[in-house]
Amino acid sequence: MNTNELTALLNEDRTARLMANITRRAARLFQDGYIATPTMSGLFVQTFQVVSPEGKRYSVKVSKTNAEPGTFFGDKCSCPCFAEVKTCKHLQAVRLELEQDAALEAQAEREEEARTFFAEAACAY
Repeated sequence: MNTNELTALLNEDRTARLMANITRRAARLFQDGYIATPTMSGLFVQTFQVVSPEGKRYSVKVSKTNAEPGTFFGDKCSCPCFAEVKTCKHLQAVRLELEQDAALEAQAEREEEARTFFAEAACAY
């Protein structure tokens, strides 16, 4: 293995560890006292203000498109980590929260449809 291959391997390992750390920290962000407040919901993006327990404020933009992170319609966060690697714990935590909310909403809709179906079926007999 030459020096370039070894350097590439080390960089891949460093990147994988960084992404794993970001994901782990994002999963606990709100349990650790951070607060996310929606500030705008548009056709292509939603924006949030994320505040740390120490009072640091970050602007998070979640894209509803597949646009490249950091572009006009792409995901974005005002923190230094996002500036460096185009993702961060703030963005991932907000995305995770949105996905969980959507899943709960879909489940509630399915349950309501089932109740309606069985209520109508009972009336038919």
